[in-house]
Amino acid sequence: MSINTALQTILIALILGFVLIGSQLHMTIKAADTVREAAIEEWALSHPDGEAAVSQYRELCQRGPSINPKEKPPFFSKKECAIQLGYDSLAKVIEQASNSVEVPAPLRWL
Repeated sequence: MSINTALQTILIALILGFVLIGSQLHMTIKAADTVREAAIEEWALSHPDGEAAVSQYRELCQRGPSINPKEKPPFFSKKECAIQLGYDSLAKVIEQASNSVEVPAPLRWL
């Protein structure tokens, strides 16, 4: 086996590793989003002002970047945004839902 063949083999293995980890990361993020949305919907149904709270949460916490930073409260995560809006129980539900998604093995090792 020549050095070129060995280097090509290593390069292919690295590329496949990055593709595997990237696809697992994408699937894990999608699964977490799905579980989080289901938990938010369930929370909205079980609280008297849930629909209005979830509507406000979605408007302020889940939209994309704002042109005017004063329009959007500063936060680092969806959980923190819910806390800043005064919905501590919603923040807890969001955190529990996100933590319930199991990360696949190769991605978990990183």
